[in-house]
Amino acid sequence: MDQHPLSQQMSLKPYRLMRRAGLITSIGAGAAALAADFPASAGIIGVAGCALYFIGLLGAWWNT
Repeated sequence: MDQHPLSQQMSLKPYRLMRRAGLITSIGAGAAALAADFPASAGIIGVAGCALYFIGLLGAWWNT
């Protein structure tokens, strides 16, 4: 009878979305850094995407 409550299963969805958004942002920033005239700004966006990914990862870990 050890079932996880539905509220706990639903609470991980925002963190999964944060990880996906962070990953997509990081990949997009890497592609933009290769093709753009402003690689520094693309690098900053890439770091922000990585941070978003890790915040989502830690948030999911914390709430499990």
